Amino acid sequence: MPHDLSGTAIPKWRRNRRPRLDPVVYGNSGYAVHLVADTKHREPLFRDPQVAGQVAAILRAVATECGVRLYCYCIMPEHLHVVASVDPGGKPLPQFVKLLKARVTWRLRDRLGSEVWQRSFFDRVVRRSEDLCSFCLYVLQNPQERGLVEDWREYPFSWLSPEMGTKG
Repeated sequence: MPHDLSGTAIPKWRRNRRPRLDPVVYGNSGYAVHLVADTKHREPLFRDPQVAGQVAAILRAVATECGVRLYCYCIMPEHLHVVASVDPGGKPLPQFVKLLKARVTWRLRDRLGSEVWQRSFFDRVVRRSEDLCSFCLYVLQNPQERGLVEDWREYPFSWLSPEMGTKG
């Protein structure tokens, strides 16, 4: 059995887990966090406009239910980007992501099958030195960078909070 630097044995269920950010970041600390969740085997499960639209609706509903403030999101064919923070009294971001993935899988299982997501998710704190608006612009420009649209404003499965400015 592998051991950590202190010599403590690492249980099998923890060996392949991606390290997480400080738990304070995931609560109502005020930090904005960029979350990325990939589809299983990075298959383009969200390329169908109806599916992508349903994922967007589920994302907004789960964010409201969990007390998570969305700054922007972009649903790409094989993954989704979300920039969010937790409002006071809201659920920590890992719980939000877990519920989001479960709801998408449950509601769309007839169309997508039972294995929609890769395990876990990627996260990154939007640092104070970074402008949140600029970071959201980076997320929203993903479809343009990938050649899905000529201009990122044309992509129907992205959204920018009115408090961040307008897409137009």
